[in-house]
Amino acid sequence: MPQPSPQPSAYLYTMPGCHSCIMAKRYLEENKIEYTEISIDNPLLVRGVLAVVKEVFAPLIVMGDQVYAMTTDGQPIRLKDKEAA
Repeated sequence: MPQPSPQPSAYLYTMPGCHSCIMAKRYLEENKIEYTEISIDNPLLVRGVLAVVKEVFAPLIVMGDQVYAMTTDGQPIRLKDKEAA
């Protein structure tokens, strides 16, 4: 994943009660990656997620033009570039 920067470099899409979302937050914080959390329980925000990956799930990490999900052991896995979505 890209190196951390002083400004938020990632968007973390989450849902309430999501254990994998907690692991994603922990991963980003432990690796000192600044992020903005966006809860997709708001129907208006779901449109933004659909524009990125064409389906809704959480957690979803968007860093620049790259999209990641979390594995069950708490590691990010690259899904695709936003342009290819």
